[in-house]
Amino acid sequence: MWECEDEFDFQGDKKRIEPRVFVPQPEFYIQEEYTMGPPPFLTEFIINKQQRQPVRIKLDSIVIKGSKILAHKPNGSYIEGSLWLMAKTFFYQEDWLNSQVKCSELIDKFQDGELSPDAHLLYSKNLLIQRQYEAGALMLSRTVDIAWQKKRYDILSEAFRIEAELALMNNDLEKALRPYRQAIVQSEEGTLKARWQLDMAALLYRKGDFARSEEAFRKVADFSPNYLQRFEAHLYRAGSLARLGRFDESFDLLNKLYNDGKYEEWKSFTAAQLAIATHLRDNDSTYVAPLKPTEFESMKLADAEKLADSLLQGNGLMLAHHFEKGVLNYNNKKWKEARQDFAKAKVKRTPIFRTADRMFELMNNWDLAHTKANRLTKEVSAAEEAPDSVKVSSDSLKVELCDNYFRLGRVHEELKNPDSIITYYQLAAEKAPLSSPRSAMYIYAYARVIRESDPFRADSLLDVIVETHPLTEYGKDAQLQLGYTNSFVIDTVADLYSSGVNLMRVRDFKYAINQFTNVFAFYPSSKYAPKSLYTIGWIFEKHFEMADSALYYYKLLIDNYPLSEYAEDVRLGVSYKLVLSSGGEIPDSLKERQSIIPQPVPMPVKGKDPQNRPQHILEMPERKGLDPMQIMRDPESILNNPEGLIQNPLEVIKNFELPTSPMELLSPNEESKTPADTTNVIKFEPPE
Repeated sequence: MWECEDEFDFQGDKKRIEPRVFVPQPEFYIQEEYTMGPPPFLTEFIINKQQRQPVRIKLDSIVIKGSKILAHKPNGSYIEGSLWLMAKTFFYQEDWLNSQVKCSELIDKFQDGELSPDAHLLYSKNLLIQRQYEAGALMLSRTVDIAWQKKRYDILSEAFRIEAELALMNNDLEKALRPYRQAIVQSEEGTLKARWQLDMAALLYRKGDFARSEEAFRKVADFSPNYLQRFEAHLYRAGSLARLGRFDESFDLLNKLYNDGKYEEWKSFTAAQLAIATHLRDNDSTYVAPLKPTEFESMKLADAEKLADSLLQGNGLMLAHHFEKGVLNYNNKKWKEARQDFAKAKVKRTPIFRTADRMFELMNNWDLAHTKANRLTKEVSAAEEAPDSVKVSSDSLKVELCDNYFRLGRVHEELKNPDSIITYYQLAAEKAPLSSPRSAMYIYAYARVIRESDPFRADSLLDVIVETHPLTEYGKDAQLQLGYTNSFVIDTVADLYSSGVNLMRVRDFKYAINQFTNVFAFYPSSKYAPKSLYTIGWIFEKHFEMADSALYYYKLLIDNYPLSEYAEDVRLGVSYKLVLSSGGEIPDSLKERQSIIPQPVPMPVKGKDPQNRPQHILEMPERKGLDPMQIMRDPESILNNPEGLIQNPLEVIKNFELPTSPMELLSPNEESKTPADTTNVIKFEPPE
């Protein structure tokens, strides 16, 4: 085992070591999610296949020898050590489950043994690597207890650090500070103390507590840091000083780092921190330049960025610089400039990649919606101000405009800008035509964001949704919030249809059409919807003699309710009309045909000549309504005689009985002939 671990240490020293990237987290910072694989802070404990290759046989030998000891001497004095070596070997082989089992056996048999703290800690790592976070946190707590009991401060400090990393992964920064302080106090090794102190300072830096982080970075030198820890402490202490407005100290420290030969390979990080400090200086209105500035103090931002890029393009800290520029431009309402900075910050995987990527997407959506909303506002105004002779409906433009207002509201809601959220949702709710199904979504969003400040107005807006779009998901939720019963919708659609019928009986066809249109537009899944379209088309054909308008509604009926009995009544006539309008060849199915009726063959009768048998004429009953023979002889009669093609809705109405109770419409035995896909609201423009 000693030989294996010595090989792992040797390979670890050969890796290229770079300073870590720490970024102050803004309010809209998005924590990185790790849905696959172990948490990032545990990757340093994992030995990969390449590292294991030189000692693979030795690791197998440890497992074999340990197994023989457990089999032949189960009560011997070497059991505890053998279990521990096997648990470590399985861990190095990335066999987490077997490692966990051996740790569990050791803890069960030697709860107060010398290796019990080590087994507890390794057990915790196995659980966390397998993403069993709750069980891992519980085992870490037990590790701390046993380490205190055994005075194993090395185990104790490492357990505290892992607890802090878990708190950081859950974005609980305050909770993460306590384990770091405990680890620093408990650790006996100077290098470990420097490491915990540096991590605690970085945590304060990320949190934005720059006064405390500057002090914490300075205290790293009080312990025994290695040269990488010392460089990180100086680098981010300079960043903390710049954010505190102490630019002379910051530039002086960066100048020493840049010219120190020990840190030659990390000059690009120093230059990136210089660019950050220069950018902060240029945006600090209280900064007063010294009489004799140094080279770094007099350097312009463009020169500092050029210097950093020339040393190492794609440097992680330089990407953090672009991210911080984007944050500052965003806070200063320069959203287009912020979008460019966030685009530069997301070219490489860093701790701020996810936030930069999301902010770029939001800034891009904002710019597209804002530009389109400005254009549509002008088009809507032009349409409304046009003379009556050329005026066109602006409803479709208003819907598109409101959709962009709604998108802007969504962007501001993700960015947590409360005033802008209310403004854009209100614009979308007030300007959207109520006839549009999307207006329910706009009004619902507006009611939601003002509920705390103005609950009475929010309830009034929900009432509007219930009245205009009760069958949408927003209408149903509004009914629940307002306490409406299920019979409300049933009564509404029945009343609408009944109103149209009554208006039609008194020959007020204009308002009757309006009521039937509302039935179809607002209640497309109702059984009254196909009846309403059928009746509207008949009114246009029979009373207004507007064949094109009638054809439009008949086609809507066929397209949206193809299996209904009303669609079957008009299908043949619509097909023929469409063929005539297109000027195409009439298909065989609609052409006139000669009907051949086979005559019955007379059977011979004894004593009589079959040829002299009297002919019996088949008398057909009188046809009512549509005559298929007439259609074959003269297809144009379909349009000349609409009464034969379509039954008079007034006759249908005479035999139609409205429900006496809303519950009749909920009968589970009634078979609906309306197709299942008619629940979608159909957008259409009524004929002029």
